[in-house]
Amino acid sequence: MGNQRIRLLIGCDDSSLVIDKLCDEAIEGDPTVACFYFDFAARSEQSPVNMLGSLLRQVVKGQKEIPKAISEDFRKEESAIGGRGLQVGRILKMFQTIAATRHTFICVDALDECVPEHRMTVLESIGQMLQGSPNTRLFMTGRPHVRSEVEKELGGVAAFVLIQATEDRVVEFLREKLMKDTIPNAMNSTLEEDIMKSIPAISSETYVGRGQHYLTLIADLFEPRFLLASLHIEAILRGTTIARRRKILKLIKDGSGSGDLYGATLERIKAQDEEKAKLAMASLTWICHSERPL
Repeated sequence: MGNQRIRLLIGCDDSSLVIDKLCDEAIEGDPTVACFYFDFAARSEQSPVNMLGSLLRQVVKGQKEIPKAISEDFRKEESAIGGRGLQVGRILKMFQTIAATRHTFICVDALDECVPEHRMTVLESIGQMLQGSPNTRLFMTGRPHVRSEVEKELGGVAAFVLIQATEDRVVEFLREKLMKDTIPNAMNSTLEEDIMKSIPAISSETYVGRGQHYLTLIADLFEPRFLLASLHIEAILRGTTIARRRKILKLIKDGSGSGDLYGATLERIKAQDEEKAKLAMASLTWICHSERPL
């Protein structure tokens, strides 16, 4: 990546492609690769300590021999009464000890899925990690709304690139999903043609849009249109017969098959801090009770 030290990308499979590429290069060369994926459903377990500890563990495993300083630090913590876990500061120090001696690639996927109150600690830690580890490169993914937070913590060394999904990408994605259908007997050419015609249109209609750098932040706009297309095709392919799949597609086209999508969205809203959740619900209530189309 040259002088670019961080890349932040949002999207479906692009982050895994980058990780696979880095792992292939690590096998052929000497760099260490570690990755972490934030998941909204696991937010209670994914604290900054657990996230950074996971990266440290992977980096340590990538060493032919564990550095003496790392072993001594672990022994000191274990010698405390009942033993105790490492804190953020100690984890960062250990990471810098290892990363200072070899090229290290860190991949942090779905930064936007990290709990908001933890995200700033994660970004601050990443900044300290880079300052003390000149051989470290960081690749992150995250939706556009986390950009302001990244700018605040890493803005002085970050460049931002937006990636937008085109209609062709959605169609290509759907074709690939249909090709990998695990129940091919539950599909025929007529249904497939209807899916390829309807899903991109539905997703598009539902879409609502609003010198050298050390870091590159890529904010991907695969947006709700791509996410909805993904969720819709997965729902259809779960059907075990042609008739069942056609029924699911009809429900989606009628707008009555989106309950799960709305439910998941409401859960995410409720999981925010109290004031933000109240504001979001009040806004939705105002929209739902409007007397005319807005």
